[in-house]
Amino acid sequence: MYLLIRYPAGVVIEGIVLAAGKNRLRVVSPGFPDTLELKRSGKNWILAGRYRVELEFLMSRRSAPTHTEVPMKSFAYAN
Repeated sequence: MYLLIRYPAGVVIEGIVLAAGKNRLRVVSPGFPDTLELKRSGKNWILAGRYRVELEFLMSRRSAPTHTEVPMKSFAYAN
């Protein structure tokens, strides 16, 4: 899932959610050497233990994911 993280000063960074829980998010973002961990504190999300940030999640308009089946051929392996 793609998201935008907005700092209080107005700076916005882009990221991709790697893992999500009820009170935590782990995000990767270009320009950062490591993943970012966000924690929920009440109604707020906190980044790096000190910055209260706003999150905007960008999702597809499709309600259900599409699946494509790829036919698999059986191969005989020679020993």
